[in-house]
Amino acid sequence: MKYFTLYSLVIMACLFILACEDVIDPKLEKADPIMTVDAWLVSKPGEQLIQLTWSVAYDDNDEYPPGVKGATVSVLDNEGKMYEFIEDSQKINGTYVWKPVGSEVFGKIGNTYTLTINYNGETFSATSKINPVPAVDSIAFEYVNDDPMFAEGYRAEFWGNDLTGEGNTYWIKTYKNGTLLNKPSEINIAYDAGISTNTQNDGKVFLPPIRLAINPNDVDDNDKRLPAYRSGDSVYVEINSITLSAYNYLNEVITNTNRQTGVGSLFSTAMSNVSTNVTNNDTKGSPVVGFFNTAAASGKGKKFVK
Repeated sequence: MKYFTLYSLVIMACLFILACEDVIDPKLEKADPIMTVDAWLVSKPGEQLIQLTWSVAYDDNDEYPPGVKGATVSVLDNEGKMYEFIEDSQKINGTYVWKPVGSEVFGKIGNTYTLTINYNGETFSATSKINPVPAVDSIAFEYVNDDPMFAEGYRAEFWGNDLTGEGNTYWIKTYKNGTLLNKPSEINIAYDAGISTNTQNDGKVFLPPIRLAINPNDVDDNDKRLPAYRSGDSVYVEINSITLSAYNYLNEVITNTNRQTGVGSLFSTAMSNVSTNVTNNDTKGSPVVGFFNTAAASGKGKKFVK
């Protein structure tokens, strides 16, 4: 009877909260725009991009935030090699590009890199190191029909081992049919072979939640989960070595963006500002947000043919 009464009180409290719901339209104070740095560089063939934009108001519905124009952007490694990023007016505003010459590839494992941004008399900077990365050993497809996490159909799973040495951190990016899975719920990061810093998974095979997170979270118009892969679909898995500070940053992004809805949202962690490793060299200068990371990458792809 005690448990029944407690359960009833909880239900009544929830109904009371829902019944008392009022829609409000708060007036938000306008804040000065803040420079946002999006600089995730990868040591692999091809161009590397850094995007500088201005923050926008919460209720601003523009498709893209305005770009920062006229900045000077460069990356210098500890061996004295300079990478110049040139503003590209053909891309989204605020995009700065480094273009390789011939077979040149950005970066080298083990080196440390310093980002420098000069804009309007102010200098912003950040540092990052390229850590080693393990290989993607294999990818397999499996038919499932009784798993509550997946719709009936085929799902994918990759295999690989964490590098020996505690504290390796990775961002596992997945491309389905050439398109990056980039929903907040699809950000797949690992600490060693596990999903948190609290477990002992050094040098082991990546745990199932990481191996299976390469499946898209797609739903139909009725929010019913769709099969992850169908015959003819392709998947490409790319492991990026990231710094510990980048791992913590992405964890904060997940917490602030992949949020519950409905009554469950009442018990969610309060939203907060996400950390940054970019600083203004003038401590009294303009604030800045965003992140700079340099990574090595390994990848493997597979096409599903039934």
